[in-house]
Amino acid sequence: MNLPRPSVRSGYEDWWSQMRCTRWYAVMMLAGIAVFAPTVASASIPPGVQCAGTMCWNDTDEPLQVTGSVVCPGVGPFTEVQATVPPHGSTMMPGAACPNGEQPVGINY
Repeated sequence: MNLPRPSVRSGYEDWWSQMRCTRWYAVMMLAGIAVFAPTVASASIPPGVQCAGTMCWNDTDEPLQVTGSVVCPGVGPFTEVQATVPPHGSTMMPGAACPNGEQPVGINY
């Protein structure tokens, strides 16, 4: 009596099936992060301006605008702050409160 043999999947087929599932999961996670991540405008320092911490210095003859993103612990870049630096002068970037109630850790320029 000839009975049909049960099909046996090779280790390669199991691995490939797991990889397809892992790739699908990774794509879905990245898509979710991209959709729900807070959007922050690009930060910029114009030529002739130097910034360190919350202070910025202007070495040009014109007032220049500086844009930065406040970084909150556990949240990341949160909100945009802007300041106008006077000619041959300095200014402090304005502060911003973090949504989780913690102090900002810095500014990304």
